[in-house]
Amino acid sequence: MYKGKKRTAFCFLAVLLCVCTVFAAGCHKKPNTPPDGGNEEPPAVLTPAISETAIELHIGEEFALTVSNTDKEVEWQSDNASVATVSEVGTVKAVGLGNALIKAFVGNDTLTCSVSVVIKYEAVPKIVLKNEVLFDGAYSFNVFVDYEYFLDPVLQVGDDVAEVDFSLSTECADIYTDSAKTSFKATEEVQNGEVTLSCVYNEKTYSITFYVSASEVE
Repeated sequence: MYKGKKRTAFCFLAVLLCVCTVFAAGCHKKPNTPPDGGNEEPPAVLTPAISETAIELHIGEEFALTVSNTDKEVEWQSDNASVATVSEVGTVKAVGLGNALIKAFVGNDTLTCSVSVVIKYEAVPKIVLKNEVLFDGAYSFNVFVDYEYFLDPVLQVGDDVAEVDFSLSTECADIYTDSAKTSFKATEEVQNGEVTLSCVYNEKTYSITFYVSASEVE
């Protein structure tokens, strides 16, 4: 009887020891770490940003501004509505010459975009003669009878030069024109014979008039 009790007590102590060992191992378990063994970094905090900080517009032109990195409501405001207005969704419209500052309020943040409204100068196509003689605002040539003279015309659109086909015409019977070669020749002496040089560009016709005075070779 005594030996049975002793064996039972021994088994109880063995089980108790195993439980204590498992519990102790759990208490000393290392904290969770990322799979790569590095330290976890807090997520980056994004700050609101406006799509443009400075724009240039012409009167009547519109431009859409946006704010990114936020899900908050954006309130728009212009400090000079006589120059540029802004809608509730950030659409800027130029209404007058000058400068304005567009502000976007996002929570405690204020974002700005400076607006300059200027006059728009469109490039007007014009014919230029590289071998021109300018006299009183008109093209004037002094030539000799029966000599052929070749023009060197270009059509300028701003700083660009467009390649186009030119044609020559005149109502002066004493002047012969050749559109294929953009050349002319006086067959008789003449004073200020009118010649028209023209071309078609973007379905529009552009032309200039120049004057030819011809004399015999001495």
